[in-house]
Amino acid sequence: MFLIKNCNKILILCVYYIELKKIAMERMNFNDVKKVMFAGNAILTFLSVPTQTRFTFAIERFKQSTSNPEAEKSQPLGVKLLTGSNNTSDYTYMGTIFKDLNFRVKNNGKISVNAPSFKAFQYVYDKVLKGIEDKRIEIYHSGQCCRCGRLLTDPESIKAGLGPECIKIVGKLI
Repeated sequence: MFLIKNCNKILILCVYYIELKKIAMERMNFNDVKKVMFAGNAILTFLSVPTQTRFTFAIERFKQSTSNPEAEKSQPLGVKLLTGSNNTSDYTYMGTIFKDLNFRVKNNGKISVNAPSFKAFQYVYDKVLKGIEDKRIEIYHSGQCCRCGRLLTDPESIKAGLGPECIKIVGKLI
């Protein structure tokens, strides 16, 4: 009897985990993508639906010494491309998003402006800034808050890529 009760709990936990993973991989709402990009701790995957080509980017705000949203807003964002099999550490620095919202490639970097990954990021970034959704591109986030890094469990937070407290702060960053 004890084993059956524990097995049921484990089964329920496994089903919950699988459901959470399904939710986390839902396509992001396009209106939330800009907030997530500028949140400062995002891992986003861009998928081209027609070609099934995908690229994963880490967009991280450079370290700041303040929690003031106005001061935080002025800190540039580093953009890195996932270039290896370890999706937590195999990122190569690609460029910087500055306060003026311009994205600039790193001089003499390993990833050139002609690389498909660079072109993909530039294309999606430009569309996001202009507020123009391209239905051929799907954007996913990692299932963690793209500002503070906490695991997201609420379905609405997972879809937005931001927890309830961070979404309030990010609104002040843009």
